[in-house]
Amino acid sequence: MTTADVNPQSTLPEAPSDAASPTASGPNVGDADDRATTILEVTAALYAERGVSATTVRDIAERAGITSGTLYHYFPSKDAITDRLLKTYLGDLVAAYRAACEGDVPPPVALRRLIRASLEVFTRHRAISEMYQNDARYLVSTGSFDYIQTAAADCQGLWMSVIKQGQWQGDFRSDIDPWLFYFYCQDGIWSVLRWGRAPTRREYSLDELVDNAVRIYLGGFELPAGGPA
Repeated sequence: MTTADVNPQSTLPEAPSDAASPTASGPNVGDADDRATTILEVTAALYAERGVSATTVRDIAERAGITSGTLYHYFPSKDAITDRLLKTYLGDLVAAYRAACEGDVPPPVALRRLIRASLEVFTRHRAISEMYQNDARYLVSTGSFDYIQTAAADCQGLWMSVIKQGQWQGDFRSDIDPWLFYFYCQDGIWSVLRWGRAPTRREYSLDELVDNAVRIYLGGFELPAGGPA
């Protein structure tokens, strides 16, 4: 499965260096990098907890242990922080999906790779993933983050190419709507992000999550006739 037919010219803008250059009276380079990282981390956490629109620059500064004025030494605006978070996250997600589809591999193998890539990126960027899931429509509506739609189209295109090729080759059932299968997969995988809010029996490894997802989505949940109890 290759990515040649999936919007090959579409690229996500690179995450810019929005942090202001340190001045003689400002922080040194090492401190600036650490503080900018802290600002990004606390912003992602606040967005996941409260939502983007309900989070203010003052909220971010207080959580980071700095003043609002100090925050502006690193990022010129709240939108600049949001932009950095989104471009880092979406860039990783699109790159992971493209890598999952590289090479001439059977659709079931490519689909397993896509599921694993999803879980890896979602768990690596848990707070940003939840923010994106909850606020993507709002962020697009602001007109400041149009690249979200491009990235979403790239991701959908990669998944749908694998699903439809698998149906055409006879690897996947043809009596199931490919879009419905895609949405069921996506919603199920996204739900992993919320497991941390409710008590679970134990922690699951990434391999366990991938293996179970593959069994459910590819093998189905119903036992075949005469199968093990």
